[in-house]
Amino acid sequence: MQQLFGTTDPVILLLMLCLVLGLVSVTYFILFADKEQRRTRERLDDMRQRMQGMDTRQAKQARARLKKVEIDSRNPLLDQLLKRFLPNRQELRARLARTGRKTTVGDYVLASIGLAGASGALFYFILGLQPLMAAVGAVALGMGIPHFVVARMGQRRIDRFNAIFPDAIDLIVRALRSGIPIQEAIATVGRETGDPVGPLFTQVTNEVKLGGSLDDALWNVAETIRAPEFNFLIVSMSIQRETGGNLGETLANLGKLLRDRRQMKLKIRAFSSEARATMLIMTALPFVVGGMIFMLNPEYMSLLITDPRGMMMLMVAAGMMSLGIFVMRRMSNFEI
Repeated sequence: MQQLFGTTDPVILLLMLCLVLGLVSVTYFILFADKEQRRTRERLDDMRQRMQGMDTRQAKQARARLKKVEIDSRNPLLDQLLKRFLPNRQELRARLARTGRKTTVGDYVLASIGLAGASGALFYFILGLQPLMAAVGAVALGMGIPHFVVARMGQRRIDRFNAIFPDAIDLIVRALRSGIPIQEAIATVGRETGDPVGPLFTQVTNEVKLGGSLDDALWNVAETIRAPEFNFLIVSMSIQRETGGNLGETLANLGKLLRDRRQMKLKIRAFSSEARATMLIMTALPFVVGGMIFMLNPEYMSLLITDPRGMMMLMVAAGMMSLGIFVMRRMSNFEI
């Protein structure tokens, strides 16, 4: 143990640093995450109560100030570090907002560091991989798994949105035909429709109540969800406002169009199911066969992770496999 911690190998020191940072991030989540979220909710509730007594001009100014404040972490020191050293913070913040969860950029970075530290410790101390191989695997898992999870959560939320959104448009159409103004119809959708459509329309209603225009509020929400179907609604309402006509009929046609579009996507998904199943089988087959061989003859497979030539072969195989998965995925996905 003394020889281990007295090493000067930079790769081993990097793995040890990732492990320490991972433990610190886990401790921070356990001890301080709930407390910080509660304090944030209390501050927002207090600000909302104060803004209710403002006039329209004051509310606009307050809303403009709120938009300029961009907090990437609940920890002020970590927030400053992220603003200074993390690239593409805006895009990462938008991807996290698309999931519908109250996850900050700081939470994402701490989770990535913690996962990288745990993976590095697993590869080096338990599996006995060489330091360079363990460091590469730790960085790949620490960066890849959070990115994949966030993208998957965002896509699932968009799919749920697209499934409910035509019904929300029909609710707006019925409200308009009953003589209800468009703002009240949108508020009705926010109250009557489930997640994720309802909260988004509630956000539009709240921004309009604070003095913002309906178009600006809708485009702000569109930046949050980033679904083409929601953009169709905004464009349809903008065109109708400029050219005139029956808004209820326009939105009814839009709802029918969105349903037909969703049905076409489901048909394409059914037609491409064989290609996607083939992709999954071919992706899992090398790992399954390699794991079975390792269980039967560990010494035979250990050469791939202990010998430099074996590690080079693994890297080449991983690159070729990634290219193949990318090509098969592009062949099985169609955009309409």
